[in-house]
Amino acid sequence: MKAKQFDIYEALKNKKRRAILKELSKNPSGALELMRKLGMGAGSFYHHIERLGPLVTQLEDRRYALTELGRTVVRRMDSDLDKGYFVQSKALRIFLLEPLLTSPPL
Repeated sequence: MKAKQFDIYEALKNKKRRAILKELSKNPSGALELMRKLGMGAGSFYHHIERLGPLVTQLEDRRYALTELGRTVVRRMDSDLDKGYFVQSKALRIFLLEPLLTSPPL
């Protein structure tokens, strides 16, 4: 369980990865479209997609989309941003995200 939590925290720590998640929360998108919208090169894009692991999936048509966990995390990010902060402290991240990782699906 610890490794999975660490991956999610690391994913959210990076501004480019948060931008990918936000873009995918609008619609599933292809790699080229995301790279163009976010101003990323292929190497950087695929590195970040890999680091997003359990939050993103590739559909049969090769577009990327959020997983259920990814959608939940983006909703939580939006809620935190609406309150005027994004969690940087590891202790607070554990407090806020732990329920997402240990609760049964709704």
